[in-house]
Amino acid sequence: MRKCLKKSISLAFETILVLDGKAQNICYHEERMNRTRSELFGCEDFLKFDTLFSGTFDKVRKFRCRVIYGEQVENIELIPYQKQEIRRLKLIEANIQYPYKLLDRSELNSLFALRDSFDDVIIVQNGLITDTTIANIAVYDGSRWLTPKKPLLKGTMRQKLLDEKFIVEANIAVKDLQKYKKIAVMNALRGFEELVEFPV
Repeated sequence: MRKCLKKSISLAFETILVLDGKAQNICYHEERMNRTRSELFGCEDFLKFDTLFSGTFDKVRKFRCRVIYGEQVENIELIPYQKQEIRRLKLIEANIQYPYKLLDRSELNSLFALRDSFDDVIIVQNGLITDTTIANIAVYDGSRWLTPKKPLLKGTMRQKLLDEKFIVEANIAVKDLQKYKKIAVMNALRGFEELVEFPV
């Protein structure tokens, strides 16, 4: 039964990796979608992806599935996955907010346009690193992988790796970056990807 109390201006979306016809990490995407629907759109019902995806993924290999939603799911798109290479990251100070995965990414796109010869930017707030424009970040201190305690967006892969205790939350200061041994990016499509060189 549909129980939604209000509407919001911008639609939200989930980006889901589809491998060999199977959507990955569905429970994390369901949780975030329904939390967003509750907090932004006032919805009290819980949507499950298994009722939305019936027959959608026949004969696909590696695709990006984009589920656009507001009070209810508006559209489901299947797009061949083209990986964006990330080798070098530029630090940029910016006071923006992106707590929900909204279609309106204008502020993130404006920051991405400032990357110059770099592949993406690391957004810095109050001296601490947060995210790139498309991924959460982790750094390795020699014994643990640490991820920013206050990211712009709490990604589904980040949450999965936190639950598995593969990464732990910490405040990561820009002034301390050179102390870390490695850096990695993570999101639903690329998984956890350690960069070959410390690119900052």
